[in-house]
Amino acid sequence: MLCGVAGIVWGLLRVPPPPASAARVDIALRPTWPHGWAGRAIGRTVAGDFSSGFEYEITTARLLGPSERNLRASLAKLGVVHWPQLNATMREGSAADIRFVLRTQPRELLFEAFRLHREALVCGPAAVDAPMVQEVCERFAGLRKLCDRPGDNLELRRWCLVRNALPVRDAQ
Repeated sequence: MLCGVAGIVWGLLRVPPPPASAARVDIALRPTWPHGWAGRAIGRTVAGDFSSGFEYEITTARLLGPSERNLRASLAKLGVVHWPQLNATMREGSAADIRFVLRTQPRELLFEAFRLHREALVCGPAAVDAPMVQEVCERFAGLRKLCDRPGDNLELRRWCLVRNALPVRDAQ
């Protein structure tokens, strides 16, 4: 009986502490891995925290992985999605990420920007002058003109919805 109680007490004493967040563990184990820093910043956006810690984590991720395509794609998408919450310094970095991604793997970023009605970020004067990107921007501008027309034509609205081009008044 005493042995059983001692075993339980010993087991309770050896209970590990609750696990830290995955991003903290990644950073603790691999402090030079840029994806860990980016993951921690993405976690902050979920919580709505755009403090200086967020800025530090994004900047560190950029410094550690300047040519990592998937990392830069994640940072560019993060910039497009949370553009209104970013300060001027963060917007400059996000614009650089956007230009990088438009040169390397533009498809997903273009669709995300159009879905959020932030075409100016990918098609504006600072955008890449890649022919494919310009062609997509021109086509989507035409689609946006068609879908933003006033009226209650349900067939047109369904057609625009299928093409991910909801009118501005419906998207907000």
